[in-house]
Amino acid sequence: MYIDTVTITGADDSVDRNELYDLSDRFPFVEWGILYNPGKEGKPRYPSDEWVEKFDRYAPSFVSKAVHLCGKSATDFCNGDLSVVRDAAYHSPCYGRVQVNIHEEAHIGDRSYSEIADLLIRSNSVVPTIIQLNDLTRPIVKALSKKENGNYVQVLFDESRGKGVPMIFREDPERHALMKTTKCGFASGISPDNVQDVARSIAGISNLHYNVRSILTGCIMSPSGAWIDMETGVRTDNEFDLKKVDYVLMKMERAMKGDYTS
Repeated sequence: MYIDTVTITGADDSVDRNELYDLSDRFPFVEWGILYNPGKEGKPRYPSDEWVEKFDRYAPSFVSKAVHLCGKSATDFCNGDLSVVRDAAYHSPCYGRVQVNIHEEAHIGDRSYSEIADLLIRSNSVVPTIIQLNDLTRPIVKALSKKENGNYVQVLFDESRGKGVPMIFREDPERHALMKTTKCGFASGISPDNVQDVARSIAGISNLHYNVRSILTGCIMSPSGAWIDMETGVRTDNEFDLKKVDYVLMKMERAMKGDYTS
């Protein structure tokens, strides 16, 4: 499995959208993760409706963007409101994916894990959809694995629920099983200082799994590339830091070619 996308999350009203367009032109593999949580618009990490509207309107066709549903919007999704998904499809191709950030039991409410899985599959039939994998969503991901087309819903490994706790790379049967059938991403604790090490680790665990386990079991890993997602790691004093973003993307451009040197 190779990394084909770097998602940079958390651009807000402090960011000049033209700077993001320029970075997309220089680094075609970058995707901008836009956080959406009604009531927080205009606050750090959460752009205002006006900013988003202009970003959409003037974005060149090569700009990739994902909407990340947080807080109330995640709750609305779990209650069956897929209007944000339809909006993302309407604005396609700027909106390439939708990510549902389920961080609290309240987001799920009275819905069963199977019902949430069905909503994710419905959403994915409109726009490629991502769910974070953590202790709260693990039963949902398990329910997806038992449903037709469930493996097409993408999975982001983020056990810290967006808190940025560094991930641990180790032999992980659950992770490897998902990597065989599902497009997967990696988040949590990634920074400009360790991004190349993270990229090397992702390549290492996937290559080991492919070269050893697939030979023994006859299982072939999904050919779809992986992605990494960075948010806190590209901020300075809680402000979106374009210099850090540029630095990370330059490092990842080299890493994607197999160069992990600093």
